[in-house]
Amino acid sequence: MFGSEVAVPMFDDGAHGDAAANDGIYGAVLPASSATNGQMVRYYISATDVNGRASRWPLFTDPASTAQYLGTVVNPNYVTSSIPVIHLFAMPNVLQPGPNTSSTGADSQAGSSGVSVFYDGEFYDNIYVALRGNSTAFYPKKSHRFEFNREHLFRHPGVGFGWPENRVHESGEHLLSRIIRIPPTCARG
Repeated sequence: MFGSEVAVPMFDDGAHGDAAANDGIYGAVLPASSATNGQMVRYYISATDVNGRASRWPLFTDPASTAQYLGTVVNPNYVTSSIPVIHLFAMPNVLQPGPNTSSTGADSQAGSSGVSVFYDGEFYDNIYVALRGNSTAFYPKKSHRFEFNREHLFRHPGVGFGWPENRVHESGEHLLSRIIRIPPTCARG
């Protein structure tokens, strides 16, 4: 999931997930072996025009606060539950598997970007995560805060999801904190 990037060409030939040949809609097919159930697939789209000008989506203008990739999770419904399922992806040097972790990356007060979250069909990339609170920093079960990028705030279902109406407009960060029991914090400036 965090391996090297692999370039996959896009085609406008009607045979690669695009509509019809030469209609201006391009598509690409990823090999089935690239991921399995529950794994994320991250990608970005790059293009160069006839004058040699290159562009990329997402733009990734700020490594500290913008998404680097678009993405999805292969068959995210392989896990079923009566409570919301939030898929969390991070390299081991960013968010370490517990319970005993060292104070580096997202398991430190300084925190780290580079965490991806998939929830309710939405993929959020390059999320900033940091250790929350000094008193629990050395406990086996740590508290973390999640700060979503301003261009793609955490979306939540709102009323009817078991939250009182006055919480419908709270930030996604606070709602995520409530769902997975992580204390919230103020957004980065």
